[in-house]
Amino acid sequence: MTVINLQKFITDYVRNPKVRRFPIESIESYKFELNEKKLLKELDFNILNKLAINLQNKRSKRLEQQFPEFVMGLKHHNCYAEYIENYLSKFTEAYLTPQYEMENFMEFSVNYIKENSLPEYFIDMANYCYFLSKTMIEEFDSVANERDVDRHIPLMINRPFNIVNLDYDIDSVLEMVEGERDEPIARKHIILVQKDFFEPEDLIINEVDEQILSMLRSNYSLNDILANFKNPAYSQLEVKEYLTELYKSNLISYKEK
Repeated sequence: MTVINLQKFITDYVRNPKVRRFPIESIESYKFELNEKKLLKELDFNILNKLAINLQNKRSKRLEQQFPEFVMGLKHHNCYAEYIENYLSKFTEAYLTPQYEMENFMEFSVNYIKENSLPEYFIDMANYCYFLSKTMIEEFDSVANERDVDRHIPLMINRPFNIVNLDYDIDSVLEMVEGERDEPIARKHIILVQKDFFEPEDLIINEVDEQILSMLRSNYSLNDILANFKNPAYSQLEVKEYLTELYKSNLISYKEK
């Protein structure tokens, strides 16, 4: 006697909202054995529904905490209920690590946005939330800077950090969602997201020049950056003060030899 089909049905019923929505059609697809059909009649669907709703609410709440601005945008667009049901129906694994859940949600989000022709700025919102939440759960890989910045020693960006390339001004997107403007501002820029070394529960988000970012990732020294940076919008003094502030905040440090 086997109950494999019944076990699969119960698992899918608890984890997949679409199975719960169409239980009759779902039951027919499982090809139950005779003994399974008898056991099926004895199932307490009230208990299963309570378990399913509790599990779904936990996953939804966690995703809303990890992608708050993105979820706000979906609700503003009146598509969040359908969106979260489709996600939970496709990715039914209930006990995922936060990182794995976020990766699945991000993959699903990009595809959903494109397939349903949602505005392009939704991809920016999803990326923004993903990298902020990802940075928050990553571990520090640095120690406190103990001396003044030395102009000649190669620099590096302290981990954890994540780089987010954006096509829209994220503040303008949020202002639009909140009804403060009609359209977001299209603006290509890069933000560097890092944990606050001195307040680990907080993040520091800096808009960063692409050339400075490239030189920091290539471990240029302060002198090398000042000598090679070519952007008339910023003076050498401004660049020096900016990098010195990053160093004092323990966002960059010396590269170990």
